[in-house]
Amino acid sequence: MAAICCYKGGLPQGAPTSPKLANLVTLRLDWRILGYVGKRGIVYTRYADDLTFSAFSPEKLTASFPLIRYIVASEGFTVNGNKTRFAGPGRQHKVTGLVVTDRGVGIGRKLLRKLRPQILNLCKYSSGKAPEQDLERIKGWLAFVKGVDKARHGMILAYISQLKDRHPGTGISDL
Repeated sequence: MAAICCYKGGLPQGAPTSPKLANLVTLRLDWRILGYVGKRGIVYTRYADDLTFSAFSPEKLTASFPLIRYIVASEGFTVNGNKTRFAGPGRQHKVTGLVVTDRGVGIGRKLLRKLRPQILNLCKYSSGKAPEQDLERIKGWLAFVKGVDKARHGMILAYISQLKDRHPGTGISDL
């Protein structure tokens, strides 16, 4: 199986086999963590190498963290302290780059505010031809947003439509 999945002696990032291999490698970790947190009313979710824990009581999470860290280490993994966050009721809850609220999952205001000037930047190309890499990057973001946040995708499309009306014949017309 390793010979089939490896390329030049390593696992290619983003290969179709990656999620299955990650699940195989972390199966024992998942069972151990689930065994520990399940009895304590903590919900455990893992997406690739992102571990997420949630509970109604923040104290349960902070009290459980040392043993969770121990389980992770004893399975041969390392907790990245720079990516570890505890988010109480007053903080933004971000999981795998998406903002989670009681209304659903989305990209959040911050990413929307980051995308708008990039889209506006396409209007500066009066020849109507924005650089292909800029267009492809924006198209990629639009596809991503469409897949995870329909409401903000609609907002971005409305914004693009306004720009097309105000700046006809510029690079924005390629979107």
